[in-house]
Amino acid sequence: MADLVHRDLDKFAFLQRNDAEIEAILDRVAGLLIERYGAEAVPVTREDVWVITNCEAGITASGKVNPRFVHSEGEVGLYPLPSNIAFWNGKDAPPFNQQTPIETNVFHYYLYLGHLKNRSVKTVGALRLYRDLFRNSGAGKAEVRNAKILAGVVHGYFFSGTYRDRKVPLQHLLTGYANDTGLADMMRATTFKHGQTNIVANRERNINAALEALQAFQG
Repeated sequence: MADLVHRDLDKFAFLQRNDAEIEAILDRVAGLLIERYGAEAVPVTREDVWVITNCEAGITASGKVNPRFVHSEGEVGLYPLPSNIAFWNGKDAPPFNQQTPIETNVFHYYLYLGHLKNRSVKTVGALRLYRDLFRNSGAGKAEVRNAKILAGVVHGYFFSGTYRDRKVPLQHLLTGYANDTGLADMMRATTFKHGQTNIVANRERNINAALEALQAFQG
């Protein structure tokens, strides 16, 4: 795996400087997803990476990416690998709370995102979650919409424990994403624990900024 350059780079500069290396990692992840889920596996995209990086990547006090960052739940690394990373990625997954090379952290986080997009962990009505969220996102702008939905999964919008009444408003979320409803407006109408705070509005700004920066980078 090629080395990733990170010193003195902010989030978007990191993604731009390592674009070819990240694409190679995504190609490797795509191959593993196809082995696991078949040819219909939904890949992790550049849109996913830019959105999640702007929302989740750890930074220094001066705003530069920080491969040694300690996240809120004790996760160590550029990206916060979940404590149950072995459940998603298998026994070769690194510990979530110990320092690993940035390349290891990045690969396993992108692989984790791939499993989120393809694995069926529970069934709600006719939907198999989280897999069907990314296979029924509607025609047009699928990569952008899926990146927004993926951020929603990572941030707990589809997990009952993040709602005061412990009920996921699934149809409300699906309709909101399908209609490109603003995230803050969409979550404000739910019992999401942070729905009335600036946290969701800040995430919406991060998502939009990432997509705008990616579009500018791609020309």
